[in-house]
Amino acid sequence: ITTESIFQRHLRALLLKRFRYAKRDKKAIIYVAALPVLLIGVGLGILKASSAISDDPLKALTTDAYSGSATPTPYFCQVGAGLDEWCNEVMTPTYFSGATSQPISISEPAFDSNSPTVFDVTYTDPSINASGATGYTLAVGEHVYNRGYGKGSDLVEGQYGGFLVYGDSNQNLFGYNVFTNTTAPHSSAIFKALMDQAVYRFFAANSSSDSAASTVNLKVNNYPLPYTEAAKTVLNSNSSFTAALFICIAFTFLPASIVVFLVKEKQAAHNSKHQQLVSGVSLPAFWLSNYIWDFIMYAIPGMCALILIFIFNITALTGQDCESCSSATFPSVILLFILFGLAICPFTYCLSFLFREHASAQTYTIVLNFMIGVVLMITSFILDLFGSTKDVNSVLKFFWRFSPLFNLGNALLSMVTADVDNVQYSEAGTTSPFSGDVMGFELLYLALTAVGYMSLALYIDYAKTFAKTKDNVQNDDNFGENHEIDEDVAREAERVARARGDADGEAVKLAGLRKVYPGGKVAVRNLSFGLKRGECFGFLGINGADKTTTMKMLTGDVQPSHGTATLGGFDILSQQIEVRRQIGYCPQFDALFDLLSVREHLELFGAIKGIPHSALDRVVMEKIQQLNLGDFEHKLAGSLSGGNKRKLSVAIAMIGNPAIIFLDEPSTGMDPVSRRFMWDVIADISTRGKESTIVLTTHSMEECEALCSRVGIMVGGRLRCYGSVQHLKSRFGDGLMFDVKRDVQTFKPNDSIQSDVVFANNHLRLSGIDVVGFDYDYTLCHYTEELQHLIYAMARDYMVGKLRYPEGVSVLQYDPSFAIRGLTIDKQKGLLCKISSHQKLSNTAVFQGRQRLSRDEIMELYGGSRHISVQDRDYNMEPLNDLFSVAHACLFADVVQYMIDRDIEYEPIALVEDVNQAIANVHLSGEMHKEVAHDLPKYIEPNPTLRPLLERIRNSGKKSFLCTNSSFSYINAGLKYMLGDDWRELFDVVIASARKPKFYTRQRSFRKLDTGHKQVQWHAVRALHRGEVYTQGSVYQLSKLTGWVGNRVLYIGDNLFADLVEPSRANGWRTGAIIRELEDEMRVQRTPEYQRLAFQINKIEELMRNIQNELRSEPIPQNHVFVDQLVNVHEALQMEMENLINANFGSVFRADAYPSQFAFLVQRYVDIYSARLENLLEYPSSHTFYPERIAMPHEYPAEAPRCN
Repeated sequence: ITTESIFQRHLRALLLKRFRYAKRDKKAIIYVAALPVLLIGVGLGILKASSAISDDPLKALTTDAYSGSATPTPYFCQVGAGLDEWCNEVMTPTYFSGATSQPISISEPAFDSNSPTVFDVTYTDPSINASGATGYTLAVGEHVYNRGYGKGSDLVEGQYGGFLVYGDSNQNLFGYNVFTNTTAPHSSAIFKALMDQAVYRFFAANSSSDSAASTVNLKVNNYPLPYTEAAKTVLNSNSSFTAALFICIAFTFLPASIVVFLVKEKQAAHNSKHQQLVSGVSLPAFWLSNYIWDFIMYAIPGMCALILIFIFNITALTGQDCESCSSATFPSVILLFILFGLAICPFTYCLSFLFREHASAQTYTIVLNFMIGVVLMITSFILDLFGSTKDVNSVLKFFWRFSPLFNLGNALLSMVTADVDNVQYSEAGTTSPFSGDVMGFELLYLALTAVGYMSLALYIDYAKTFAKTKDNVQNDDNFGENHEIDEDVAREAERVARARGDADGEAVKLAGLRKVYPGGKVAVRNLSFGLKRGECFGFLGINGADKTTTMKMLTGDVQPSHGTATLGGFDILSQQIEVRRQIGYCPQFDALFDLLSVREHLELFGAIKGIPHSALDRVVMEKIQQLNLGDFEHKLAGSLSGGNKRKLSVAIAMIGNPAIIFLDEPSTGMDPVSRRFMWDVIADISTRGKESTIVLTTHSMEECEALCSRVGIMVGGRLRCYGSVQHLKSRFGDGLMFDVKRDVQTFKPNDSIQSDVVFANNHLRLSGIDVVGFDYDYTLCHYTEELQHLIYAMARDYMVGKLRYPEGVSVLQYDPSFAIRGLTIDKQKGLLCKISSHQKLSNTAVFQGRQRLSRDEIMELYGGSRHISVQDRDYNMEPLNDLFSVAHACLFADVVQYMIDRDIEYEPIALVEDVNQAIANVHLSGEMHKEVAHDLPKYIEPNPTLRPLLERIRNSGKKSFLCTNSSFSYINAGLKYMLGDDWRELFDVVIASARKPKFYTRQRSFRKLDTGHKQVQWHAVRALHRGEVYTQGSVYQLSKLTGWVGNRVLYIGDNLFADLVEPSRANGWRTGAIIRELEDEMRVQRTPEYQRLAFQINKIEELMRNIQNELRSEPIPQNHVFVDQLVNVHEALQMEMENLINANFGSVFRADAYPSQFAFLVQRYVDIYSARLENLLEYPSSHTFYPERIAMPHEYPAEAPRCN
């Protein structure tokens, strides 16, 4: 296959990947396509509706626009011969209407001198006539103004006009001055018309005998002139500016939608980008496929925006109905949108290198583009308005134009202002939109930055991916550090050194490979070994041994600081492209696309590996069958179980039969059967078929024995042992066997066990623990029963107030005797039940509401079997495993019972969801935390032994940390109450709002909390310090920043899934559980009644075994009947004994005669457990916990001695 055809294959495969992913990612489609169009459409629609330009209609000018006839109108009659008579008659209601005339008093003369001071102005040059019109005009104006603002007289509101009236009946002379409030539209014309109407009526009535003369109305109308073309252009420019703003805002969401996929592909917990590159994709193909797809997605809102501009007729941008616009107006806008799309995509690619988390990348990208797009556009527009800043802005624009969004907005705005300029200066069509004064520079910048940003993105990625070793070597003062080197390791290093440069045919060869991180932390120390074709080599070591770092160096994800390696004869530093064509890679974290199916993944990576299209379907089917993924062929990867995800990752690594396969913990998360199956697949390829050289990492010696021809044991980044499994066993396999035999004993109730004992499920040496971690709720802090009442009440009230449940629900009360933790809700059937470790429903602990179901009812509901299938367990069963869930279980049962008692139809699944929502609101809203913090003694038990325990841990040289999901303000109040103000000094690290279990499964950075202002700081956290408080983070970051790894850490909590399962399973931490119920249960177990029942049950079980043995040789029907009767008696006694602990659900640890599912999880994932944390004070810091021997049914039933 030629290089060109490989590139084309990769491009097609990557485009198909984006298409398949996008068609299922409805939210992203809405975000990138629908949201911008909606914003532009709604914005332009509202804008057009509110700014439609039309000529104003005829307007009648009356006082109706003010207060009508009640409008107060002050007037003054100038004193003189005959003046009072005419003036006062004209201003009477007989003639003056439409307002209320109010006479005012002015002194005679108006002022004491002809140079008065009015409104702080002294009239000296020229002076006035205090007894004439000028004097009275000033005096009336001053008087009306003062009374309107309540100065010197009572306030008169609503004055819009007044008059100074004068006349002479002897000379038939009448005149007046009009005073108007200029803030009132048309006031001059309105009040002049009122006076003219009164004068006309007065003289008409006095010169005619017709009484109707005094009712003549004078109407005044305003006919506004139509808008000129220039005026319309100016008005349209306002709407066009807003349109440009809406468009710019809408397209701030486009980069955010682009950056999410890119960052998600490369973030550490996913890194499917690296998986594609390792499989052979070139960086040009990777980025070109993204470029093509992102531009296609941009074209949807881009075309819609152009259509909407045309539909809403933004004249400055379309050129329609615009005499001053150039004929190239709309084509230039089209070109602008095309170039913007070509520039914004690579601009976003460059931004993507700044982020590690896709969620934060989306938020910051929106904010950043809003600032450098919308805000810069508005700022530039304002600076252009002022002559003093216009020249400065002209220079700044050359820098601001590096923002594609600024270019888009500023270009559209320049089109608007150019249109206005053309109209004002009568230069229609003289300014081309392509000129530098309009959008010429913006178009040029977009074209150049489209190429420049794409080149920059490729350069950055090449620099990060194919950097030379000399550019990445860290300052390593300890390069020549002396460590004791095992003879086998040294011998292999010497062999590799001698063979360097020779054509020795080795598939994998490491020569002094070393990695030093910034800050001087040495991760990998001088690894040297070689592997022949077809070998299977295993890196064996605990978490933190840097096995994965070695894998990342070999696959090109991380650059070595010193040394090199060759894969298939190609150097990993200088021939990375050739190396990647040789290898397949299964990373530690599944590099899968949630929205691609199993088949689509294999088709993608098969095409990347160069498998011809004609053979692709056959090869994909072979891998599906080989990894036993047939039932999940069309399932989306996001819906697969952890084991099936690992199978798919291994299939991806193996497709195309690469010469070298790297498998980073390939069997993690698999059950024993699936693990064995996976081993067979790997063995078929390597040890039996000799097809590929395989390098795998593992925690399991058993896995190495099953697969590996050679093993290297890594500790602290160093290869401590090297050789075949048998060789290592021969050298280091010394051990002791200790047998203990005791007499057979009959059952004897143990009344010596006290509740202050720490029980062990696993061997645990406290002397081997360096770090002790704690949860807060129900671990460091024990709550009173009042908290359950509070949770119940708050959730109940939420259901009534927010979810509109019947008011009768609000009277339900928490019953502390009803439920226990460890129960399960069947969401389909609306039942509350207890499940055994064998996934069977309890005979006696299945409730519908508060009603216990009989065995027959249970069997009928579940189709004749109490067994819960894996599918039902995963989809229909919701476990309630922490102490907070006791109120949850009680509320659910009470609401169901309420519905049953009142014959109200309800949907069980919906009711379960509503109760879940109500309980979640109690915790997430913060209201419960506020209530607890308000009354600490009511809700929190004081614990005087807690501080001595924490101090002893510190004094013994161990580190300690607090990691809780609760907020800092909440735990701060509680720990101050229990430990004092200096409680933070008792912990080396404090982590609040950790969001477990995501803390264990995601890779998130820590954020430092400013406890004074209660604000999360944005500064990068490079170290964790005593006395400080951190939020978020992950166990990966915790390990990286502190060096606390693996089984040297003991973490103690109460929530199985949030605190214990993931740390034990995924991180190798030792775990301790605090189970408060132990106190009550052990107290009951010490009672004579409980011991009597336990003794009877034991004897019945012994009798049943004996009878069963006899029935093997001589099947007697009567004995079968007798056994059935014994079974019934046994169940009755078992139920009676359980009821001593809890009358409804019995013991937390038992389900009928078997361990409960809760007990099973405790036994599987918890190393030690106790009723209280402070019970650890009963044991020295160097104590070793040994598990008790629990016999299997076939084993010798000896009673093992207690070793706690």
